[in-house]
Amino acid sequence: MTKLRYLATACFLLILSVHFSFAADPQKDIEKRVNEFYEAFSKGNMKTAEKFVHPESIQMFRAQAQSAILKYQLRKIDITPDGKEAFITMGVDSMVPLLGKVMTLDAQTTWRIHKGKWYLALGAPPPIHVLKAQEHPPDKKATELQFEKTAIDFGWKRQGDVVQVEFPFTNISDHAVTVSAALVSDCNCIEVQVTKPTLAPGEKSSVLFRVASSPFLLDYHQGIGIKVEPGGGILTLDVFGFLAPADQNPPTESTPASP
Repeated sequence: MTKLRYLATACFLLILSVHFSFAADPQKDIEKRVNEFYEAFSKGNMKTAEKFVHPESIQMFRAQAQSAILKYQLRKIDITPDGKEAFITMGVDSMVPLLGKVMTLDAQTTWRIHKGKWYLALGAPPPIHVLKAQEHPPDKKATELQFEKTAIDFGWKRQGDVVQVEFPFTNISDHAVTVSAALVSDCNCIEVQVTKPTLAPGEKSSVLFRVASSPFLLDYHQGIGIKVEPGGGILTLDVFGFLAPADQNPPTESTPASP
C-alpha cells in the first residue's frame, strides 16, 4: 500500500510539473494563439477570430473591414518584462486594391493577458499596424514624377501626437499625368491625399500624410503607394519615426562640459 501511495504521489507530481512547465512558457502560448487568430482572420472566419480579441476591443474589431491577407508568417514576439503585454511582428502579404498588386508587409499587433490568456488588443486601426512595405513583385517605376524626398523621418513624438508630413513632387514628363495615393494599410486614423491630382508638364503638387498616433507605440513605419496614369507607374513613399509613451519627455542631448 505504501509503495502504491508513493507511486501515485510521484505520478501526480510528475503530471503537475509537466503542467507547470507548459504554463510557464508564455512564448509558446502566445505563438499558438497568434497563429490561430491569423489563420481564422486570413480566411475571413471572423467569428473564430473574434474569440482571440480582447473584450474591450470586440466592437472595434466587428466594425472594421474584413481581411485582405493572402499569406502570413509570425516573425517576432516581444513580451514586456511584466509578462502582461506583447508586441507581435507578422510578415503579411496583402492586396492593395488601388495599386492592383500584392504588397509584402511587416505588421505589428498588440496582445494583452486577460484572465490568463493572450488576446488581441486594438486601438483605432485594424489589427495590422504596418511598419514597412516592400513591392512584390517589382513594378514599372513612375518615372514621370520627381519627388524632393521619398522617405521622411518625423523624428521623436509622443504617442497621441498628430503627425503630418508632406512629399512635394513635380511632373517632369512631357504629358499630363494623374496621380493617386493609397495607404498600404487601410486605417481610419491615417489620411493621405494628393493636393493636385492632375498635373500638366512642369506642374508641382504634394502628397500630404497625417496620422493620429494614439494607437501606435515605439517604432513607426508606414508605406504610401503612388500610382501614375497613363502608364501605370508605381512607387512607394515611406514615413517613419519613433512614438514614445505619452508620459515620456523627449530625449535631450547631454550638455557639453565647460572647457
